[in-house]
Amino acid sequence: MELVEQLQQLQELREKGALSEEEFQQAKQVLLAGTPPMKVETTPEREESLARLQREAEVARIDREWDYQREQYMVRGKYGNRYYPSRFAGIASMVIGTLFGLIWIGVSLGSNAPTFFPLIGIVVIVAGIANGVASFSKADSLQEAEEEYRNRRSRAYRGE
Repeated sequence: MELVEQLQQLQELREKGALSEEEFQQAKQVLLAGTPPMKVETTPEREESLARLQREAEVARIDREWDYQREQYMVRGKYGNRYYPSRFAGIASMVIGTLFGLIWIGVSLGSNAPTFFPLIGIVVIVAGIANGVASFSKADSLQEAEEEYRNRRSRAYRGE
């Protein structure tokens, strides 16, 4: 490890509270003097503090990964707004698309419309069901990923 990296590591330890100002200055002087590092006495308190800092760093890393991963599940709306998909929205899309398509078919058959008009209703039904299934599936994937994230975070917090 280069000197700069070692100094940065010492600075991080001081900022996290693992080293006192006095310990930081001693370690820095040792690094700058080029002498071999002094053996630091470990105490149960320091070990517990270091373990706690490591757990907190792991939880923070998992949180950052989740923030990035969660963004992948967002859906862009009609006007550019972004939102998370829901199972309810998927089911609602299927029901609304199917009802609208059935009404279209019924009206076009009852009004002696050209023969391709009922086909438009079928296309609307298929599109509504496809959109609903996709939304439901994405919402289901989001829920599974969030559950896995919560489990990973819990295990990291407990130090497992």
